[in-house]
Amino acid sequence: MNRYKNSWLTLGAMVVLTLLGSWFTGQEARAALYSFDFTYSGDSLNACRVGEQVQFVSRITNTGTQADSFYVSLFEYPSTPADWWREYCAGPFCGDSTTILISIYLNPSEQALVLLDVLPRSVGQGMWKITVQSKYGGVSKILHFYLTARQTPVASQWGLIILILLIITSALYLMYKKYNRVRQT
Repeated sequence: MNRYKNSWLTLGAMVVLTLLGSWFTGQEARAALYSFDFTYSGDSLNACRVGEQVQFVSRITNTGTQADSFYVSLFEYPSTPADWWREYCAGPFCGDSTTILISIYLNPSEQALVLLDVLPRSVGQGMWKITVQSKYGGVSKILHFYLTARQTPVASQWGLIILILLIITSALYLMYKKYNRVRQT
């Protein structure tokens, strides 16, 4: 009796292992059919002047062996100033921060650009997250982008301009004083 009990346990363990193995093999096969890269080659941390437009360019590449649809979404963190203009595009389709989802279709080895354009209208910092999800593969990938906007150089360089003017005025005054002394003697 004990001998048969161990046989049933061994048989049950083998069935479970076989099922798990086939499930993992199915997952690997699905991953080979539906895989993609979502890359950004620039610096995701940028700085610019107020009023200067910045563009972050990333790329989706269908690296799988089957065509797939990709859902692209933009999430803007609440700390981003409300008066900043922003737009994002995935392939030929564009939307702003109120657009929830853009869907694009790519054949194997096909690529599409994902663009995030930002125009800061005030001093501050903006943060965005772009998520790309494979419709059939179920995998998602995320990129984060950061932008700091500072004052325009004209506004920030007035102090330097005033300092230079004061130095020139002082030099002219000293030259005038020296010339008057020479003239009086």
